[in-house]
Amino acid sequence: MTIPTNPYIAGKPVGKTPNFIGRDDVLREVERFLRNPHQHALTLYGQRRIGKTSILHYLEDTLSQRGDYVPVFFDLMTRADTSLDGILGDLARTIADRLHLPDPLLDPPLTRSFHTTFLPSVFAQMPESATLVLLLDEFDVLDNTQNPSRGFFNYLRELFRSDFPRLKFVFVLGRNIDDLSNIVYGLFKDVPSRRISFLSEQDTAALVRLSERQGSLDWSDEAAHAVWQLTGGHPFLTQALCGAVWDAAYDQSDTPEPVQATAVEHAITPTLDGYRHALEWIWNGLGPAEKVAAAALAGLGQTIVDEERLVAVLDESGVRIVLRELREAPKKLQEWDILVSANGGYRFRVELLRRWIALNKPLSRTQEELDRIQPLADNLYNAAHILYNDNKLQEAEVELRRVLNLNPNHSGARELLAELLLLNNRWTEAQTELETLFDMAPRRARSRLKQVYLEQIKSATDPEQRQALIDRAWERLADDPDIRSEHHRLYRELGAGYEAQDRLSEALQAYEQVEDIPAQERIRTRIRRQAVQQALTELEQLRRQHDYATAKARLHELAAAYPTDHDWQREQVTLEQDIRLDELYRQALGAVQQEDWNSAKTLLAKVIALDPDYEEAGRYLYLAVYGIDPQSELEQRNRTIARLEADLTRRDKT
Repeated sequence: MTIPTNPYIAGKPVGKTPNFIGRDDVLREVERFLRNPHQHALTLYGQRRIGKTSILHYLEDTLSQRGDYVPVFFDLMTRADTSLDGILGDLARTIADRLHLPDPLLDPPLTRSFHTTFLPSVFAQMPESATLVLLLDEFDVLDNTQNPSRGFFNYLRELFRSDFPRLKFVFVLGRNIDDLSNIVYGLFKDVPSRRISFLSEQDTAALVRLSERQGSLDWSDEAAHAVWQLTGGHPFLTQALCGAVWDAAYDQSDTPEPVQATAVEHAITPTLDGYRHALEWIWNGLGPAEKVAAAALAGLGQTIVDEERLVAVLDESGVRIVLRELREAPKKLQEWDILVSANGGYRFRVELLRRWIALNKPLSRTQEELDRIQPLADNLYNAAHILYNDNKLQEAEVELRRVLNLNPNHSGARELLAELLLLNNRWTEAQTELETLFDMAPRRARSRLKQVYLEQIKSATDPEQRQALIDRAWERLADDPDIRSEHHRLYRELGAGYEAQDRLSEALQAYEQVEDIPAQERIRTRIRRQAVQQALTELEQLRRQHDYATAKARLHELAAAYPTDHDWQREQVTLEQDIRLDELYRQALGAVQQEDWNSAKTLLAKVIALDPDYEEAGRYLYLAVYGIDPQSELEQRNRTIARLEADLTRRDKT
């Protein structure tokens, strides 16, 4: 059995006529433009890989069938470094080849012979009613001040003014016209434009089911919807994903079953891997600020993120949103169909693109784009670098601080400023700059910041200052062996000192910093012993106060908290004995009060048997047996002795 051809070729038109999916409206607009004698050009713009080139190829294939037109496709992508004469020569040869004419022989300069000699000869070879339609792809790549082909814009302006009613231009731009330089913007400001955006959900479903019309592969509704959720109607990525699904289906069977949603999910990784160059091309079409914002948002997952959350994420990564470009980045991404607004925030329009960015362009690797956000700041940085290399350090510092005033996120300027400060032995200032740089771009600051920390620690004479430096170093470079060594040495010293002073909680915290398990266990044992001793003292006090209910509850708590640290069973027996003694003694006192001497004698005898010195049990037993309070008898005897001693003293005096 012959396996059919995969109908999903990413980046190519998915149909000739009449079903160019989702793009018939573009064809109608181009035809209206071509019929208008007062318009000489039309621009089509949109994000990269949105299908603009496919549209031009489709126009090249179909316009001649729909009217008296001679369409010629010409790609400028590979000609960004070509001179103006070189571009005109290539364009002339492409037109001649399309019309099956011999190679043109153009006299220099081509800026004159192209429109005075070549174009008239072309029109002479065409039917009188025919219009030459130049389809110029990736036109905006020439918009670079360093490109030798930039004069093409001025040449086109002159060509527009020439009397060539049978010459029309369709320009494709990978940027919004408002983002072009003044020269290019001036060329296009009066030219009508059409934005090429995504397919609707209905058109996306039609593209997904292309294989059904071909008869090679059926799709369940759930699978078609899964494609829509992942691509959001992006034509190129829809074709790429469906192509990966189609290939996987035929790898498993010559007669595959209808596609299910799980097959679409399994095709994500092959799609991202197979079309990484195309995704890089989309990514490279973004500006520096947009790349940073997109990387931050992509890392937050498939969710809606408001501006406050975006600012917080960037701030956590050391990025300060102080530049207009960063503040406006989400809106710019929305204009370019990367994001859509939803519920007061933003989310990615294309989930497939979000996953690729999160995987391949994390914020930690994208932050270096921040150096290029502010062109003036970057130019000043380059000037400062020249001054630095010429050993004009003072002038270089002035320029670098100007850079950071314009763009505080310029990591190159902050790194160079730190180097300059180190050369001047301004260690504390250099440390501050390197710490800021570390929070923004850890890899760029790591080596130098470690050096600064170690030098500062080595020279610190004040113990508190040394500890503060080590703590700061540990906060950022805990995985560095040299910083780890300094940190562990310090906290072992602190732990030993606190332990010697019996400051056990502080000693434990110090030993925890260095994960010294034996020392921690030793300190915890001492802390437990102290706690148990303090608790026993508390229990003894409660017993003396006869607060046995509280003592009993506290004893239960201590036995649960320190089960192996003391003989709590013995304490329980002692407490129960105290409770028994207290109960017997109270009963005995009641019997004495009621002059029930027999009961009193029995109860008091039991108390004395348990504890001979308990309270005043002996006194009351004497009272119960002899009917005399020994305390009163003792007091009477003491009074008598006192009177006798007084009489003797008086007699001795007389």
